[in-house]
Amino acid sequence: MRYKVSFLVLFIFLFVFVKAQSSFTEKLIQEGISLHKKGEYKLAIQTFDKVLAEDPLSISALGEKAHSLMMLNKYEEVVKTCQKCIKGNPKSEELKTIYTTYANSYDMMGQPQKALIIYDEAIKLFPNYFHLYFNKGITLSQMELIDKAIINFEKSIVLQPNHSGSHNALARMQYSKRNKVQSLMAFSRFIILEPKGRRAELNLPFIEDITKGNAQETGPNSVTLSLDISSLPEEDETNKENDFTATALILSLNSGMNFTNKNKKKSNVQLFEGNIKAVCESLAELSKDNFGFYWEYYAPYFIKMNQKGYTETFSYISYASTQDKHITKWLAKNKEKVDAFYEWSNGYVWNN
Repeated sequence: MRYKVSFLVLFIFLFVFVKAQSSFTEKLIQEGISLHKKGEYKLAIQTFDKVLAEDPLSISALGEKAHSLMMLNKYEEVVKTCQKCIKGNPKSEELKTIYTTYANSYDMMGQPQKALIIYDEAIKLFPNYFHLYFNKGITLSQMELIDKAIINFEKSIVLQPNHSGSHNALARMQYSKRNKVQSLMAFSRFIILEPKGRRAELNLPFIEDITKGNAQETGPNSVTLSLDISSLPEEDETNKENDFTATALILSLNSGMNFTNKNKKKSNVQLFEGNIKAVCESLAELSKDNFGFYWEYYAPYFIKMNQKGYTETFSYISYASTQDKHITKWLAKNKEKVDAFYEWSNGYVWNN
């Protein structure tokens, strides 16, 4: 009986000791993270090393240390730290973030091919982690492999529809390829998710450029429309994947109407709304006869947005980054409309 009691006391002592040790370790990691956020990377690394002295394979400590080393441009040390973490914790779910840091370090060292190998290795292990596809897309875009980058950004978006960075990257890739409608839809999703801030400010001119189409006022009563002939399908091309030629034409025609006396007095946001409605109505009319990622993923969202009567609200949200007093006033006055729009948007079920 005495042995049983002694064993129980020992067990309780060990449990309390392990719990206290775990609490102390967590406290150190949080301290290191705090130092990192303050930009005190060397001190942060020293703090993480205290944890690693007791637990050399701590994923949290190794991962955070690698992050701090990255900020100090010590990329070779980042590689070694990540390799140690992966080797010591081969089955951990937390490795998906380690792989991202690991690959990024090779990117920063100017070795994108090695980064791609690591991303592919990680994707085999974590096929549903959107950030791997996003970062792989960034690497591919920097290598000017635009079509391959686009595929990865699309995959990232399907896995995480609310990742604004993926929409932003995809929009810019499609804009560079002069695929204006595809770019417009991706930019629009970005601006919904991130309506204010530097990136929103930078993206609004792209959105305006697309929605204004190719219409130019060439005289007191004349407007010239130009169409990019590279977007026109070949004679033998029918049912082309992601073909938005007709919608792009409608957008150009509608933008030409902006120069009429009726529309000349309208504000930029009002003209923008008219163009967005024209795009959404075109998407609804043509969706049954078209296919491809942008028709099946993005188009239904914007068709439904228009059907719900949210194009006006969306238009003012799109211009929120301008800090124009009239737009700010409208958004404040129509807070219920804005809230209703985001309630619908956040609850929208995406096709995947």
